[in-house]
Amino acid sequence: MNLKKIREIEFRTMKVFDELGFEEIRIPLYEKEVREDFTREIAKRTSEGKVCYRGSIFRITHFGRGEEMYQIGCEIINKSVGKEEIELCALVLNRISNIISEISQGQMSVLIAHRGIAKKILGEHAEYFFKKNATQIQKLIREKKIKNEIAKVFFSVFEDEKEIEEVIQIPYDMKVFSRSVSLKKLFNLSEKAQKDYYSGTVFILFHNSKKIGAGGIYSLFGKEGIGFSINLLKIN
Repeated sequence: MNLKKIREIEFRTMKVFDELGFEEIRIPLYEKEVREDFTREIAKRTSEGKVCYRGSIFRITHFGRGEEMYQIGCEIINKSVGKEEIELCALVLNRISNIISEISQGQMSVLIAHRGIAKKILGEHAEYFFKKNATQIQKLIREKKIKNEIAKVFFSVFEDEKEIEEVIQIPYDMKVFSRSVSLKKLFNLSEKAQKDYYSGTVFILFHNSKKIGAGGIYSLFGKEGIGFSINLLKIN
C-alpha cells in the first residue's frame, strides 16, 4: 500500500480515538534501550484511563533479524477489566477495521484465543498446544493423560464458538469480546500470546489473511488493561 493511503488510515484512526475520548501519549523511542513494546511502557506511566499512541518500535524476529514496525494502537487501563472496557475495545477495533477495509479494499478478520483457559485446563501440558506439538499431544492422548475431545478443542481452529462450548465453558471475557466484534472471526484456544503479561482474551488481527496486529487483556504493575496495536507497514 502506498504511503498516502497509510497516512489516511493513520489520520482517520486517530480521529476515531479522539471521538471516543482517548488521549494520545508520546513515549521516547530510546531510554535505556530501543523501544520494542508500547503496552508495557504505557501501563507503567498510566494509572487508569483511555490512551492511544503511534510510532516506531524495533523487535528481533524469529530469524534473528531486526524489524521496524510503525504501530498505531490503544490501551484501556483500570484496576480491573470488565464488560465495559471489553466492549469499548471491540467498538474501536470495529471502526478502525472498517476504515482499513474501505481504504485498502481488503478484508479484515480476527483470530480469538484465551491465555488463561489453556493453562487452567491443560496445566503443565499447555505448552505442547502453544507450540502446536502434534507428536507430544498424540502421546498424551494415547497415555490417557488428556481426553481426545479436550485435545481437539484446544488444537483445532473453529469458525463458530458453539463448537467449543459443546466441550468446555468459554470464559466470560472471551464471550463478551466475541459477541462485540463485527469482523470475520476464527477461534483457536491455544494460540500463544506474544507477551507473557497477557492474562485473558487475546486476539490476532489479519488483513487479507496476513497478520497485521494483535491485542488482548493483560495484567501489569498491579493494573489490568485491554488494547491492541496495528502495524501500518504490514497492510497491503
